Amino acid sequence: MPQDQLQKGVANTLSALRAALHDRGVADPIVEHHESPTEPSVLTISVTAKGKTATEHFTHEEILDSGEAVDAPASVKVRMLVSHFI
Repeated sequence: MPQDQLQKGVANTLSALRAALHDRGVADPIVEHHESPTEPSVLTISVTAKGKTATEHFTHEEILDSGEAVDAPASVKVRMLVSHFI
């Protein structure tokens, strides 16, 4: 798995998530990500805002595919995360 492409995918996905939260007026969100300890091929992204926390799991394939731009499956999960706060 190309590490550069994975890092780009993580950065693009987090950037899209932060932009979507900002666009919807979600103030001061805490966005965290980490590899799942039980499923090493899964990246977990959590958002905490407005007293709530929402979490989505992204496969490495979804993240790799988002190396150039956030692809459709990752985009759906980003929207799902944001929907908890609007």
